Amino acid sequence: MTEESFKEKKEKFLKNFEFVKNKKFQLAITIILFLVILYTSFNLRLANLDSLKDVTTGKYIPSDPDACYELRVAQTLLDRGNLNGIDEMRNPGLNLGFTQELLPKVLVLSYKILNPINPSKFTLDYIDVMYPNIAFAFSMIIFFFLVFYLTKSKFAAIMSSVILAYSPSYLSRLMTGVSSHEALGMPFFFLAILIFVYSLNNFYKNKKMLLTCGILTGISTALSVLSWSGASNFFIMMIPFALLIYYFFSAKEENKEKEIKHKKDFILFNLLWIFVSIIIMPLFSNSFNTMYGKFTTNYGIVIPFFILFIISDLFLEKFKEKIKILDLKKENKRIFCSLILTFILGIIFLFLVNRNPFDLIYGVYHQMLYPMGQGRIGLTVAYYSQPYLIDIIKQYGNLIFWSFFLGLILLGFEISKGVHLKKDKLIFNLIWIASLFGLTFTRYSSSSLFNGTNFLSQVLYFLSFIALIGIFLFFYLNKKMSIKSEEIILLSLTIVMLLSLRSAVRVLFLIYTFVSLMIGYALINLERLRKKTKEEISKTFLFFLFWGLLISLIIFIYGNPLTNSPGTYQISSYSAKYTGPIADSSWQNAMAWVRNNTDANDIFIHWWDYGYQIQLLANRTTVLDGGNANSFWDHLMGRYGLTETNPNASFSFMKTHNVSYLLIDPTDLGKYPAYSKIGSDDNWDRFAYISSFFLDESQTQEKANSIIRVYTGTNGIDQDLKISQNGSELLIPGPEYNNIGNPNYKAYVIGILEEMVKNGNKTSFLQPNAIIYYNNRQIKVPIRYLYVNGEIFDYKEGINATFFIYPSISSSSLNLIGSGLYLSPKVSKSLFARLYLMNDPFNEYPTIKLKVSEDSQIVSLIKEMGNKNIGDFVSYNGNFEGPVKIWEVNYPEYIKENQEFMNPEGKYAEFDNLNFTKY
Repeated sequence: MTEESFKEKKEKFLKNFEFVKNKKFQLAITIILFLVILYTSFNLRLANLDSLKDVTTGKYIPSDPDACYELRVAQTLLDRGNLNGIDEMRNPGLNLGFTQELLPKVLVLSYKILNPINPSKFTLDYIDVMYPNIAFAFSMIIFFFLVFYLTKSKFAAIMSSVILAYSPSYLSRLMTGVSSHEALGMPFFFLAILIFVYSLNNFYKNKKMLLTCGILTGISTALSVLSWSGASNFFIMMIPFALLIYYFFSAKEENKEKEIKHKKDFILFNLLWIFVSIIIMPLFSNSFNTMYGKFTTNYGIVIPFFILFIISDLFLEKFKEKIKILDLKKENKRIFCSLILTFILGIIFLFLVNRNPFDLIYGVYHQMLYPMGQGRIGLTVAYYSQPYLIDIIKQYGNLIFWSFFLGLILLGFEISKGVHLKKDKLIFNLIWIASLFGLTFTRYSSSSLFNGTNFLSQVLYFLSFIALIGIFLFFYLNKKMSIKSEEIILLSLTIVMLLSLRSAVRVLFLIYTFVSLMIGYALINLERLRKKTKEEISKTFLFFLFWGLLISLIIFIYGNPLTNSPGTYQISSYSAKYTGPIADSSWQNAMAWVRNNTDANDIFIHWWDYGYQIQLLANRTTVLDGGNANSFWDHLMGRYGLTETNPNASFSFMKTHNVSYLLIDPTDLGKYPAYSKIGSDDNWDRFAYISSFFLDESQTQEKANSIIRVYTGTNGIDQDLKISQNGSELLIPGPEYNNIGNPNYKAYVIGILEEMVKNGNKTSFLQPNAIIYYNNRQIKVPIRYLYVNGEIFDYKEGINATFFIYPSISSSSLNLIGSGLYLSPKVSKSLFARLYLMNDPFNEYPTIKLKVSEDSQIVSLIKEMGNKNIGDFVSYNGNFEGPVKIWEVNYPEYIKENQEFMNPEGKYAEFDNLNFTKY
């Protein structure tokens, strides 16, 4: 076959597929693909619907604890018709009002529309658990259009959408039952960005368009704030960057009059959307200050400062001929003078709004390093904790992260196309890539050189940010760059999201939306680069890179049939199916008892995690809840409640708060480090954790009349211990703490020895011994207390710790003494240990009576199988399982109320020396 005939046949063959280039065909395929993605991702989110029914009422309950609050507020709004007045169920004494967020109003409105259609189906609880799926669908539709508008590519929009739709990260906050405000916030967040970027492209066309864009931007911004402040904070942070870049780098008008008109319209547009966003707040039962306050925060205040700057700059430009003394004809000098004028007006503005400029500067600096702050709540609560990059990569996956990072690099290449000189493009791209690495990798892991907290990490982080600003400033001053509106938004989002990588675990799902967007952007720009590149080697490289990345992403999403490994679609499907309510059946039964056996005015106390659940499921008032309206009370509960070793102090604390019932959940064992840290003094005196130790049967020693068992595990020595060794005293030091309470342990308990003696049909337990590892040697130290089979043994000497023995269950066996908990001297006498774990063995709490002990689902199942004698606690495949316990609290006559416990703020541990008794 000749070369010409081959070409003819090739062209003839390709003509059969000409229809693929037809725009209507491409549009139809895009719609079909998107609808398939939307339907399948929506459908998999319904898999857990039946598991969300309360076994005691038949009603649906949220799977997320925070969502319990929004549902209760919605029920209150439906019953009362308004949300005025004090919320009596929250933190009695603080006089808190109801939330004025959008979600409860949306739920009630949906109920009023849908309930008449089918009253038995469309109940408020059903609407509540289902709403995240509807919000998810809207968010995906708006997200698709946002990606399409920013990339001008249907392919990129489809790829970004499919990555996001099946993401386990996005699923975690937008699925059936996870009905907190995040789900509602996402569609409004995307809508706000979409309207904002559309407005930047169109506001200047005519007065009608300016008015429309200003009003729509204002409304969408307000709705984003009202639906979820978390997402709106990202948007508010993005706006100053976007406005600043647009003002300096958008395409300039050649005609000077048109340029000035453009600037005037830009000022009017910004004043209009800010004004609209503020004035519509009362329509949603919010004060003007709800939105106004956003513009006076550390980041938000940059917006009014920017408005002052462009007004100053326009003023100086218009009157530059008359202000001859300053020689304002040179743009650089005019900009400098505008900055000086803005600074002066800004200082005046700050004093008018009662803001200290130095506090503001420090606030921005501190928030860049610690977006969630350094308070004890933020440092100890898992979903508020600041993630390391390595944790983010593990959650997202290597492929996703590096595809995202490739998208960021390609964004820099696209922006550099607006750089006028070729050599300057190279400089820009090098600084862009270096800044990306500096902003991203300077908080890599806690053990790395770049841990985000040492001097080197922080210097490189800020230098990267300064270098990024510096390169843009350099090109502006030398008039060497222009940037498109779509790239301005992507650039602004990049800056905000890279800064936000240091924020909190809870918002990683939101950052994933941007990650998904940039992966679609990376794919389409690789293909566009290939088409524009003339060199064959580069074309081939880009071809294989594009298809290799695309195929890898498809496998990542849908799984690899050759290795039978699941993709994100299968992982999300499985996760959705088995995501039930945190308030499981044991909780539901416990709350049924509370509803049926306690007075409506009774007050409950517990660790704050459970407040919203009790308020919704039991309809009872709680001292603490997930809103953490008063973090000082969290400290008081941690100190004078759960970790307190003086029963009188606990009684006094609870009596002052008029507590009727105390609740402790089995997960409080794992949370001991959190509430003991929050409850500590300035020297972290209460901080401790509880470790599990497991029987190592290979080390069991059988003697004539006894058996020595070895339990292995690890627990840091949390305070100085003085040990008698061979007639001399040995000091084993406790840990040193850094400024945020993280310990550096010097010694560890690495094992427990327990000897059981047989005497006929009777067995007795000898005093247990801890094996402490210190200074490269093992030291055998007696433990004073042993708790086993519901009985405590006090051996009168040894370190004041307790070894708590309880059953262990694996897939193949049950061992009634197979596990243990090492309760250090700090923990051993705490209210949590003595009351919850050991049922008050020394009768220290005689007026606190156990009323409810609802076994965990695992323990209930084991007991149903005939193992009735296993007790309350088991270790199931290494996990601690225990009951929800509720005690009725009455008070000895001699206990004194101390009104200091009602103080909304105070110093750590300042009430230790109060008198807790009347005499």
